[in-house]
Parts: sequence; structure tokens; C-alpha cells
Amino acid sequence: MKFLLVTCLLLLVPQTARVEEEAVSAEKILVERGAFFIGAEPQLGVLVNDFRRATGGLNLRGGYGITDDWSVFLDSGWRFTRQFNVLFHFIDLAPHVSYLAAPGFYLLAGGGPTFADASSGTRIAGFSITQGVQRWGYLVGAGAGYIFVEKAGLSLSGEVEGFYRKIKAGNFFEPVLRLSLAYQF
Repeated sequence: MKFLLVTCLLLLVPQTARVEEEAVSAEKILVERGAFFIGAEPQLGVLVNDFRRATGGLNLRGGYGITDDWSVFLDSGWRFTRQFNVLFHFIDLAPHVSYLAAPGFYLLAGGGPTFADASSGTRIAGFSITQGVQRWGYLVGAGAGYIFVEKAGLSLSGEVEGFYRKIKAGNFFEPVLRLSLAYQF
């Protein structure tokens, strides 16, 4: 009887170890970050200063995971809003760094140049008359995100980031909500 019990245990142990090993390797694939990635992100925000308006736009992102926890990327964003007949655009180009603080939860921060454009226009007798003002400045931002889905090189995450823009015409603070779809290769 002891022989039969020992034989069964010896047969089960290698199977259990192999199943645990496969689970660990599958988990490792899902959280591996040492790769190049690109992403696209629709975003909504609000300008919070004397000029309070909702904003919308799109972000494009490309970068590299230096380690499993740290990544660097270039964020290029375009946001716009409108008040009366004036259309405001912000175009950002901000290097960022990201740190995976806990499974699925990450922190990010960055800064760089920003370009602001305000234009207004009217139509008179079929002609469009447009006047505009363009200004350069800089922005800094910090935020956090959570990865909801991560499978086969694709990830879907939600982010919140606050931006401070310093432009000659004024200072702008803008909290932004983003839905990020990224592909690792």
C-alpha cells in the first residue's frame, strides 16, 4: 500500500510543478514591458482657469519599456475647444516617464513644448475671413493609469493626467481623462 501511495505522489508532483510553471510563464508574458510600444488615445478634459471649457482631442504615443517597471515615451497630443466663434487648439510634444507601481497601476510624468492657436472667423458673402494668434510655451504634467486588459501584445488602460501650460497669453490647467490602446512589439 505504501508503495502505491508513494508512486501516485511521485506521478502527481511533476504534473503539479509543470502546471505551476506554465501559469508563471503565461503571467510573465502578460506583464513583460521590455519592448517598444505605440498607442492611440482619445481624450476628454476641461480647462480650469478664467477660461472654463471642455476639451477633446487625440494623443499618439510611442516609447520603450526599459525594465518591467519603467518605460519612456514621447506623447504627442492635440486638444481643442471652442467658445463662441473662437476655436482654440493646443498641440503638445512631451517626453514622459512611466513607473509600474503595482500590478496594473502606473504613474506617469512629463513635460515639453506646447503650441497654442486661437482663431476666429466669419463668413461674408461666401468668403471666410479668419484671424488667428499663435503662441509657443511649455507644459508639465503628471498622472496615473490602470491597465484593464493586457493580452497578446495589446493593452487597454484608463489614465488621468493633469497638465499645466505656461503660454505668453496666460496659464492653463487642464485635467484630462484618456482611454489608451497600446501595442507592444
